[in-house]
Amino acid sequence: MRIDGHQHFLNYPLFPNDYPWMVDQYAVLKNEYAPEQLSSTLTQCNIDGTVVVQARQSLQETDWLLSLANQYPWILGVVGWIDLCDEALSEQLNHYHTHTKLKGFRHLIQDEHDAHFMLNDNFQRGISTLQTYHYTYDLLIKPFHLPATIELVSNFPKQQFIINHMAQPNVKHQTLSGWKDEIEKLAEHKNVYCKMTFITSELANNWSEKDFHLYFDIILNAFGEHRLVYGSDWPVSLIKASYEEQYNIINRYLSSKPLQAREKILGLNAKHFYRL
Repeated sequence: MRIDGHQHFLNYPLFPNDYPWMVDQYAVLKNEYAPEQLSSTLTQCNIDGTVVVQARQSLQETDWLLSLANQYPWILGVVGWIDLCDEALSEQLNHYHTHTKLKGFRHLIQDEHDAHFMLNDNFQRGISTLQTYHYTYDLLIKPFHLPATIELVSNFPKQQFIINHMAQPNVKHQTLSGWKDEIEKLAEHKNVYCKMTFITSELANNWSEKDFHLYFDIILNAFGEHRLVYGSDWPVSLIKASYEEQYNIINRYLSSKPLQAREKILGLNAKHFYRL
């Protein structure tokens, strides 16, 4: 079973103020991207299902993604948004607990300038509450957040975390400083998974697929075949490549690995992590 463990749906024309991360160079994303635009591509790539991840920090976004998941059987799971710092968090989680396709939550930590945002008392109280409900947590971070992330996951060894986009290393300049050592330390925590992604926001215009090999090697060595999850990041990936192109880049990289490793990274690990 092949699963895309990380994709989005967007509706910029309807909610232009809800995507502050959409800078000018992301103009291709300032459109509507709906399930109908992805379903045939998934079939062409032999992808059986996806996990759709929030792109707006709103409960409305969570409800919308759940409604789409109910309409399209190939949307296997939803990672929504919820305010972990809200005093009414338990009441909200009780409401959502009946939605079987809701698997976890995410906050756009990458946009928080405070490197220690995730360590504030209210946020950590929220993580503790999530753990009670057995929801996963996606960590959208950048390299400068890694030290705080290590502390966070250490504080909650029973909470299942997954790092988005390999913590966004500087692929454009082939830089390892500030990322490699920290991501390897983070991988020592067995409650942490990592998403193997084609990171379009970190690429030069003259990029090559080989630019990723060094980073793929490092995360595969650190997390192993059991804790890596393939994610397309569609439609964000369209900034530099089509769905087929980004998928083929990762598929070609994995082609030299044992069949068992390929099957885990391209589907089985997502199935296990998100309980699909």
